[in-house]
Amino acid sequence: MLFACGGISVAELLLLESEQTESIAQRHTCITVRANVKKCAVFLNGEYQGNTTLTIRELPQGLYHLQVQKSGYLVADYLAAVTDGKHEHYYVVLEKDVQEAQSVQAAQGDLAE
Repeated sequence: MLFACGGISVAELLLLESEQTESIAQRHTCITVRANVKKCAVFLNGEYQGNTTLTIRELPQGLYHLQVQKSGYLVADYLAAVTDGKHEHYYVVLEKDVQEAQSVQAAQGDLAE
């Protein structure tokens, strides 16, 4: 199930700790992804899944490359575990992209002159 994408190797990804785990029916899986920023794009193994807050059901059990991104913020890359009989809740903190903000400010300054 797991592969790395975007030039990131599996060894470079950190395992994201689930903030909450609930038991559900055996042979069923569920993950919920939330973030500190609204409407972030969520990707699993490079495939777009939707925007936060997002719940995905019935994924095959295993480790997935979870990527959360939004313009103006650094991309968050993690490993996320999908476990049979569990509903895993993940919370991702995105950090502002300072370099992008500085570039925008510089471009705006050039336009003002």
